[in-house]
Amino acid sequence: AAVGLSEQTDAIVIVVSEETGAISIAFNGHLRTMGNIDQFHQQLKVLLPPEPALAPRIASWSPMQWLGALAIKKNKTVTDDSKE
Repeated sequence: AAVGLSEQTDAIVIVVSEETGAISIAFNGHLRTMGNIDQFHQQLKVLLPPEPALAPRIASWSPMQWLGALAIKKNKTVTDDSKE
């Protein structure tokens, strides 16, 4: 599904295996499995370079910060739902 989505759109699709935790990236119809988190981080920087006009503002931008924010938001939502 990830490869098909990346073929039909300009999306970068991040896939995480529920069984192994392996991370893969699908882009332009190709799927690449990342060997470690550093390789994943580097690949995202290659695929998502900052726009020149934004470079000074986001020089310290890290894809891992964004993904961490998603995890925190997801966990908060789950916690909030469990209280009801």
